[in-house]
Amino acid sequence: MLDNFEFSCALIKCSRSHTVITAPSNIRYLKRTRVVLILLLTSVPRFFISALLFYCGARFLVFTANLKDIILNAVALGFVLDVDGLLFTFIPPRLRRAIQNMEPLPLACDDRLFRVSHLRPLFVSVVGVCIATFGYLVVGDVVNRMSVAQDLLCGGTLDFVYVLDGATGVTYISSTDTPSELDVASYKISSVLAASDLHRGILSELSSITSVGDWLAEDNSSITTTVDDVRAREDYSTTTALNSLMCQDTLDSSDPALAPFLQRAREASGIQWLSQCSELSDQCSTSLARMFCPVTCSCHTMYTGMYDRTGCSTLCDTFVLSEVEVVSQVVGSIGTNSSKCIAQGGNWMSTFLDELQAALVGDGILEEVGDGYAWTATFSQLFAERVFFEYTLRDVDVKLDTWLNTEVGQGVCDAVSYLDNLFSTDLCATSNLLSVSRNSLEGLCPNACGLCSPDAFSGTALGNVDLSDLQSTSVSEGLFAFELFEENTS
Repeated sequence: MLDNFEFSCALIKCSRSHTVITAPSNIRYLKRTRVVLILLLTSVPRFFISALLFYCGARFLVFTANLKDIILNAVALGFVLDVDGLLFTFIPPRLRRAIQNMEPLPLACDDRLFRVSHLRPLFVSVVGVCIATFGYLVVGDVVNRMSVAQDLLCGGTLDFVYVLDGATGVTYISSTDTPSELDVASYKISSVLAASDLHRGILSELSSITSVGDWLAEDNSSITTTVDDVRAREDYSTTTALNSLMCQDTLDSSDPALAPFLQRAREASGIQWLSQCSELSDQCSTSLARMFCPVTCSCHTMYTGMYDRTGCSTLCDTFVLSEVEVVSQVVGSIGTNSSKCIAQGGNWMSTFLDELQAALVGDGILEEVGDGYAWTATFSQLFAERVFFEYTLRDVDVKLDTWLNTEVGQGVCDAVSYLDNLFSTDLCATSNLLSVSRNSLEGLCPNACGLCSPDAFSGTALGNVDLSDLQSTSVSEGLFAFELFEENTS
């Protein structure tokens, strides 16, 4: 801007009624019309461009928080200022030599109070005044807006919840505890941040404040639904939410619609390379695997011998009930002595015994002792009271898969009544067991559960003597390896 002003002053100084150029290419005087054209076409546009660059550059610096953008702005500004030098490179050689050999135009230098040479020191003060004015009017406004935004987002009391009364609309407020520090790397936080559609670089730039580091939003990290559905799910309990899941596998990296389930399963399982439900097949004994992969983990069928259905959605119960109904229709009323009324399916008994064993430990009936299992003191007392102290539990290793020989007779199906009476289970009550996330043996053991009989099923309850006789018979036939209780002789 200063160079432009001095150039304009020099042009005005050499303005005359005619043009005088001395050898080789020195300008002594220029015709006034030429001076006016040069001022209008060169000096005035350069003055406005300089002022515009000053204003826009200052505003850019005010709103720029990234050092890379500031450097880029400086480089762009330098390029703009060097445009005339770049254009000079491409002018004809003769004209370029003439300009290079031309003497500089003299500045006006007289005895008046103000000289052109005094402008440069004065301009320092002008720039200072402009910076102060710009800082007060623009920077101050930006800082004030940031302060207001901070107060709106983070100021005041934050630790409370509220709800509107459905009838009166009155606001009810309750204080809450100070929340624990959020795990910003969790799926919960990343999916919500992705839905906010913030600029991908903002959070990384503010990593020292938000602690998200090089966070990068993943596509399809959440499920878009209706407002009513969101409100309903807000009130869901864990059980209600589980039972709303469809009975289908939800882990498939090739299906973008299932991406939210896959991201959450990776976090919950700790397996970052997880891509298919088949990769969780060895973890189907866990509720996590059953929740995300109900089909792979056989929540939809009774034929695998699953007993504990924890993690399976109740929507899978319909398929199990349908299988029991099919068996009931096939063997119904054919008679208990029919050769068709046998244990259904195959290779399920070992799985059933393993899961029943784990359930008995969880229910406090058995406890692990080294590599074996023993009766708990609580169950021993309950059993004694239930049989009126006529019998007592034996001190044996109650490991079901070694105690019960599944190769004898119909295996587990022949022991249904014994298991029900000893452990107080009800292995033939399909609906009741499904309601508590357990499978029944009704469809797998139709004879033991009364599906083959034309008469109404009376249940599996036995008296103490009948239960003792059944135990003795089963031991003698080789179904049981040993007796679990004996007559109390004391």
